[in-house]
Amino acid sequence: MMKRQALAAKLLSLSLVAVLCLASRVLAQPPGGSEEQAPRGPEAAEPRGWRGALTLGGTLNLIQSDNVVGQADAFTVLVGLSVAGQADYVEGPHELRNSLLLNLAWARTPAAAELVKSNDLVRAESLYHRRLVGRTGPYAHVALITHLLPAEDVRPFPRPYLLERPDGTVEPLVPQRLRLSGALNPLTLTQAAGWLARPVESPALTWNVRLGAGARQTLLRGDTFVLLEREDTPEVDVVQVAPVFQAGLELATGLRGALEEGRLGYELGASALVPLVSNGERGRTPLERVRLVTEARVNVAVLRWLTLSYQLLVVYDREFLDAVQTQNNLLLRVQYTLGSSPQR
Repeated sequence: MMKRQALAAKLLSLSLVAVLCLASRVLAQPPGGSEEQAPRGPEAAEPRGWRGALTLGGTLNLIQSDNVVGQADAFTVLVGLSVAGQADYVEGPHELRNSLLLNLAWARTPAAAELVKSNDLVRAESLYHRRLVGRTGPYAHVALITHLLPAEDVRPFPRPYLLERPDGTVEPLVPQRLRLSGALNPLTLTQAAGWLARPVESPALTWNVRLGAGARQTLLRGDTFVLLEREDTPEVDVVQVAPVFQAGLELATGLRGALEEGRLGYELGASALVPLVSNGERGRTPLERVRLVTEARVNVAVLRWLTLSYQLLVVYDREFLDAVQTQNNLLLRVQYTLGSSPQR
């Protein structure tokens, strides 16, 4: 497990270095040096009315090795798809922001003789804010996180598994293919309402702080499993998860902005739900049941139609899984914008 964590840390570091290196090259260009540079970003001058954008991306990597020293004779295929959408409405004291994020990837390697899903994330959210006193006022927020396609663990040969049920019983299995979950499963819904403050608001930096009442529901359809593979044991631990319902206090904060005329955009956010009501195991304090979510997104406009994007999602949800869930994505996407920015 420690080796896997070290490898994940190295991959994360390399991803961040790649983003920063390319960002430095892009931002070093003079603003009027090329017609291929991205136009001024939408955050740089907030328009009134509706504004929408849709970013599409795809990757295809084919690797064939035959009689190469140090490599196995094999054919490897990597295929990926990403969709990022944004639809915002700003008029007077009213502000509505909607977003959609979809990442899918498949891989065929010597270890798996078929295309196997390696990445799957769907996230949609909506935030409404009504300014009452300066930059503060009530808000309402809803979000959805799920997986679009079924998930399976496919091995090149049968592998021993230890399946742990919610009641504590352990069942040994030796399959070559194990179904983990179905489509749109698990499905996590979150809702919150309260008061939002915006201490800083500018094109380069906008800081939001939210405090209110929140709730979350993690819904499951059929048996749903999570792999916890450990390198110190020959078996693969498989944990069956159960539905979770919570309600309590939510505290969230976030930073977003655009630099260099919109060629570099970023979003950073963190939220904590302290449940006062929960269907989980009794005996835990609200702080032991807290659900923490951290997100980061960095977009670098390489060309007018080409964007490099880095995305990070970290979830610590002990009521659902007693482990930290981490997902990193480094994507090169072709960008297409639908509609035009309304004028003030």
